[in-house]
Amino acid sequence: MKNDNRGLSLMELIAVIAMMAVMVGGFTYSTAFLSGRAARECMEKLSSAIEQNKATAAGKVDSYLEIYCDSESNVYVKEVSRGIDRDGNDVVTESNPEMIGKGVILRYRVTGDGPGYYRNIGVDANHLILGFNRSSGAFKDLRQMSPELEGKYCLEIKMSKANREYKISLSYLTGKITKE
Repeated sequence: MKNDNRGLSLMELIAVIAMMAVMVGGFTYSTAFLSGRAARECMEKLSSAIEQNKATAAGKVDSYLEIYCDSESNVYVKEVSRGIDRDGNDVVTESNPEMIGKGVILRYRVTGDGPGYYRNIGVDANHLILGFNRSSGAFKDLRQMSPELEGKYCLEIKMSKANREYKISLSYLTGKITKE
């Protein structure tokens, strides 16, 4: 009699399943990279940091956010607060920088810029500094960044990665934040 071995052995079946698992894992990683998920997460974390800073500034502390990127397009945010201690001395505290985006390109637009003109947030010189007026809740002007920006306000912050772009619109008169 002749033996018919047309089926798969257990070892062959395990090898096929392992190869499929590796392929699915690679596909999932590449899909996340191409979808720009990091830009969306950056938008969510940045808007949360802005809201938190607004709440801090509503108290008795002068506070602002410093937003910047490193050379690898990683986005960081840190909060700087100024207050007075019990002895009447000025106290400045800085939070540890928190990375809120990896490989994300960040740009912003200020009042007076054209509708398509955005400034890049760079490694050293182009940090974005956002602060709130404690009494009204409105955004402060950008004079802390540069004297030439006195009287100008940040209108939008755009985050992009791969083919995705997200935007935070800032209403400088009311302090309202809108995610788009």
